Amino acid sequence: MKVIDRTESEKLFADLNKPSLVARTVVTPAWAVGTPGEFNWQHIIAKTADEAERIFRAEWCDFECEEDTPCGECQGCTLEVVPERKPMWDGLPNPTSGDWLRAGCGTYCSRCSYETFPEECGHAVGNEAVCEECMTLADWDIVDPERAAEIRADT
Repeated sequence: MKVIDRTESEKLFADLNKPSLVARTVVTPAWAVGTPGEFNWQHIIAKTADEAERIFRAEWCDFECEEDTPCGECQGCTLEVVPERKPMWDGLPNPTSGDWLRAGCGTYCSRCSYETFPEECGHAVGNEAVCEECMTLADWDIVDPERAAEIRADT
């Protein structure tokens, strides 16, 4: 057993109390921004809902509106726009269609490109969004194994 003197002990405790050099990652919030009932929603990374809305409107603006003074005439300025916070997308550079469904948003089926929604039998299968008509038995094995077993029993 090694005996340490007081100066060694103080040095050890001093080292333990030094600030950590571990970098903290700051993630800017993710938003789904668009017009209710329309398929114009976009994934936007912004600090606030207002900033997310401004970014969305700037992309739809037909004129070169100033950020704080919209023209009030173009589509970007007159659209009804709603920013919805999507914490499950934080840190994702580009959510997949499966991520859109998991976040409760509509998207396009990855297989047939038809609109699909989680509340209307759209399913997230890995990174894909799959509509009811495009679901395969292998997909059901992933999404709902009990339903897959029922399908097998019926065939």
